[in-house]
Amino acid sequence: MTAPAIEQATISGRVIPPGVPTEFAGIPIAPVKELQAFCKMLIYGKPGSGKTTLAASASKVAAMCPVIHLSTDAAEAETLRVVAPEVVRMQIEKFDQFWDVRDALEAECKRPQGPYFKTWIIDTGTEAQKTSMRDIMNTLMVKGRPGGGEVNPDVPSQREWGQSISEMRRLVRGFRDLPVNFIMCCHEAESRDNRGVNWIKPDLPGKLGNQVAGMFSNVVYLYTKQFTEREEGSRTAIVTEEKRLLLTGLTEGYVAKSRTGELPRVIETPDMTSLYPMITAGNKTDD
Repeated sequence: MTAPAIEQATISGRVIPPGVPTEFAGIPIAPVKELQAFCKMLIYGKPGSGKTTLAASASKVAAMCPVIHLSTDAAEAETLRVVAPEVVRMQIEKFDQFWDVRDALEAECKRPQGPYFKTWIIDTGTEAQKTSMRDIMNTLMVKGRPGGGEVNPDVPSQREWGQSISEMRRLVRGFRDLPVNFIMCCHEAESRDNRGVNWIKPDLPGKLGNQVAGMFSNVVYLYTKQFTEREEGSRTAIVTEEKRLLLTGLTEGYVAKSRTGELPRVIETPDMTSLYPMITAGNKTDD
């Protein structure tokens, strides 16, 4: 008599030895090395430093495609048309539309074939927060404050600031926690700490700049550096070269980090074709 075959559990196609649990308290568990790696990145810098160009270069990486770009700023379409015309763009008119998109994406992620778009870009988080505040104040203008009082759309109270900050935290976590690549761009802002050190960080209100940076695995600062020469017999300096540089590690005065440990501290002419394999800890990409 032939013994019945023992059905073996698998995780990501790998056979799990008998006795090894695949769940605990009803929640699935799996070895970390079996989890799929995604790019979760916050890019910040001055306007014109190349944030949109860097984020949209994900369209050059097969594993990150198709790419979709969400923005509340219609002007970003001009940049994409030049640097990444193959990227699909979505114009966000009201902050609540972010929730509609996020919920629809979560539903797609549960399909056997997964979501259609592999990379989601919010550009910029700075403008998204302003859209959040605008919608909050517009609602107050119509409904009034719960406790009464004058409403000035240009002067939000501490309550409205708190509501907007909470919405932004939810937004970041909402997209970050889905099995897709997620990139958010922000402008930069400067603040001074209690030691008198000036810090450059993402342009978000209050403590949100530091908090949002803590939500991403990779926080990078994009900037340009000009090289000049003086003409003989002249005091005028001429720009001979301009380089785009990416700071990936914490440096006094700049918020930056990478949890992979694979990124050089400063990268010249950054592009997702070289960043993605390092960010995903050596995952092979199809070029």
